[in-house]
This record gives sequence, structure tokens and C-alpha cells, in this order.
Amino acid sequence: MRSLLLPLVLLTLSSTPSSAESNPIAASLPAMEQTWHACVRDAYGRQPSSQSKQAAQLSALDECREHEDTYVAALMAAQVAEDEAEWRQTQVVPRAAVSWFAAITAYFAAAPARP
Repeated sequence: MRSLLLPLVLLTLSSTPSSAESNPIAASLPAMEQTWHACVRDAYGRQPSSQSKQAAQLSALDECREHEDTYVAALMAAQVAEDEAEWRQTQVVPRAAVSWFAAITAYFAAAPARP
């Protein structure tokens, strides 16, 4: 019985996210935003001067749509990951389950071995 509980407790504890974990998606967001902004600035600078300002802006945005889509998708994924991590940290049930597993493990660890 004791040998079955230990892997279960370790699995539960390892699946509980720690606050120190960093989000790799969120770490790359500034670089993605800079790439997108640089693309828009460069594309806007290449627009013909005979074009209206609004047409030049729209053309520049259209030209950099791929960078924008990548950045927005990563931004949304980072927000979802952040929300899920926050949700997991605020859940009472996982904390209670971890406490219960720890108590059961301690009980069986302290119990004398049966022959």
C-alpha cells in the first residue's frame, strides 16, 4: 500500500505549478512586438508619397499581417497560460488533496511494517 501512495503523491506534487515557473511564451513577447513594429515602420516608409496617409497605413499593416498575427496569437496564448496558472494557484481542492496525500503518506510511513 505504501509503495502505491508514494508515486501518486509525487505525481500530484509535481503537477502542482510553482509560482517561480516562467512562461516561455511571455518571455518572447517583447521580441515579437519589436519585430512587428519594425516591419510596420519599414513598410510605412516604403509607401509612395502620392498615397494618402490612411492608405499608406493600411498598406503597411497589410504587408506585416504575418508578424501581427504571430504576435497576437502569442499574446493570447500567454494570457491563457497566465490565467490558468492563476486559477490553479487559487484552487482549494488541489491544496486539500496535496495535504490529504501528505497526511496519508506520513501515516503509512510512521506505521510499523507488517510481516
